[in-house]
Amino acid sequence: MSHTQVLETMHAIKHELVAEVARARGERQLLRTLDGEALLRRAALRQIFNDKVDRLQRTLKSQLSIALSSIAPKQVTVDALCEAVPAGAVALRSALTEIKALAAALIELDALNRSIAERTLGVVRSYVGTLSPPVHAYDFRGVRPATDGNAVHSTRV
Repeated sequence: MSHTQVLETMHAIKHELVAEVARARGERQLLRTLDGEALLRRAALRQIFNDKVDRLQRTLKSQLSIALSSIAPKQVTVDALCEAVPAGAVALRSALTEIKALAAALIELDALNRSIAERTLGVVRSYVGTLSPPVHAYDFRGVRPATDGNAVHSTRV
């Protein structure tokens, strides 16, 4: 197992991250327009991304273990491989730096999208509350029914 195979796997992870960051940037528009079908498709694409990256990470771990089996480091890491193979260290460290930067960007975009989704949910709840005001009637015991803020009541008779 050579460091070039490790590098190829790292580039595959980077490629997947680049695509996912681009999709995450587009997710904001889907949230703003409340495109439910597109958001569900987006969620399915995220699951596919998660599965691919998980497989690639397991492959990378295996490749690193094999590549480092001869020197028996304390930890199986890209840094340990860089020390063992100085010729490929620059490319390996560069790939690792790019992966870390893309992962950080994805985390930041996810946080922003989550914030937009929470605000959107607040707007939707407000609309539902306006369209379906609380019931002001009494039950047979003379008590107002407890209403769930998330419940939708029909006004049809």
